[in-house]
Amino acid sequence: MYEEEDFYQFTEQYVTLFKDGKELGSGFLCYTIMCNEWSKEYEDHEREIDDCFYVLNGKVIEPHVDFDEDHTEWGEEKELSYSNDRDEIYNLYQDTYKEFESK
Repeated sequence: MYEEEDFYQFTEQYVTLFKDGKELGSGFLCYTIMCNEWSKEYEDHEREIDDCFYVLNGKVIEPHVDFDEDHTEWGEEKELSYSNDRDEIYNLYQDTYKEFESK
């Protein structure tokens, strides 16, 4: 990777999820696409979440419906894949989503 190239990451993050003040579960339950775009102004990459989904008990769940996203506790993040190819990361993300969605 060259310093000034954009790149993408597919990550999973350790989170603790709550609903109405009660803990629902914790673990590596959040899957995210991170965009890392080169900023000429800062001469560094700016990292932003592009898309994410959550899994609890092996199934995809919805923020603000199945759990209170505003009360989520965030922990360790692991990189599952990295690429300069946006489509490669998005395909992996979609395949992972479909795998959980079909359960």
